[in-house]
Amino acid sequence: MKVFNEKGGVSLSIGVDSIDDVDDVNITSVADNNLLQYDSGTSKWINVNEATFKANFSLEIGVDVQAYDAELLAIAGLTSAADKLPYFTGSGTASLANFTAFARSMLDDASEAVFKATVNLEIGTDVLAYDAGLSNLAGVAMAANKFYYTSADNVHVAGAITAFGRSLIDDAAATNARTTLGLVIGTNVLAQQTIGIADDNLLEVDGSPSSGQYARFTANGLEGVDNVITLTFIIDGGGSEIATGIHGYLEIPFACTITRVTTLADQSGSIVVDIWKCNYSDFDVSTHPVDGDSITASAPLTISSAVKAQDSTLTGWTTAITAGDILAFNVDSITTCERVTISIRCTKT
Repeated sequence: MKVFNEKGGVSLSIGVDSIDDVDDVNITSVADNNLLQYDSGTSKWINVNEATFKANFSLEIGVDVQAYDAELLAIAGLTSAADKLPYFTGSGTASLANFTAFARSMLDDASEAVFKATVNLEIGTDVLAYDAGLSNLAGVAMAANKFYYTSADNVHVAGAITAFGRSLIDDAAATNARTTLGLVIGTNVLAQQTIGIADDNLLEVDGSPSSGQYARFTANGLEGVDNVITLTFIIDGGGSEIATGIHGYLEIPFACTITRVTTLADQSGSIVVDIWKCNYSDFDVSTHPVDGDSITASAPLTISSAVKAQDSTLTGWTTAITAGDILAFNVDSITTCERVTISIRCTKT
């Protein structure tokens, strides 16, 4: 096929048919940039505009072909490869970045919940939900030997905690805590005791007795009582020399141990006094107490040509007294003395 320009004389062979003369061409409404297109229906070459030409040949920009774009041209200039993602480095310039399988697994997630599961950020499973208290705690400066507690709702402050404090709070049970504190029951402290309590009952402190080691229960509470007691018995001759024989009886209402006996005379002289003992049930002036009930063995109270005597050795004595025992005072011998005071010192038991 030959194509003639509007001046004639120049021809171009383009293949399908040839333009031999003007009868082969049907040109109407000529405009700039018209193109010749063969029409098989008329067997003629006709003129068409650019838009019609592109539509007829499926070359419409935005429909059949992509319009020129510098950004697309930049991407087209990249060398594709597996696991790569194109990105722009500037206007009209592009490059490739790594695009891992993990990254693709995030981008294909359909929802926020699925995304959180993919990246292990599920609240309540992988991370904590927001909490005002924890947020406040995060703002408190951490330091060695400190613990943190709330001073108000969602407000945390620091307090000191020593090595001893930590040793106490790591104890698993009360028994462990008492060991830590040096308060082991039966070793460091006494176990709780249940005792019957009544007026005039006594509590004894174990060990060497001394004043103040007893407390007496009364209707009004505890009352301090000295555990050292002195029993006094007076033998009076009524202005004459004391006669021999029994001079009276004394009931001891509490248990005790005799520790010392002191004898005081009104004048220089000599006297021997024996002390007999029986319980209340056996008391009878004709049968008990009698000489066979003596508690002094071979060491009775004795003043020899003096005004006083004191015995804390009490050799052979029966020193234990049971509450309710009766003591009898018998003068074995006498010279001159008209009045004698006997003081028996004892310790309550």
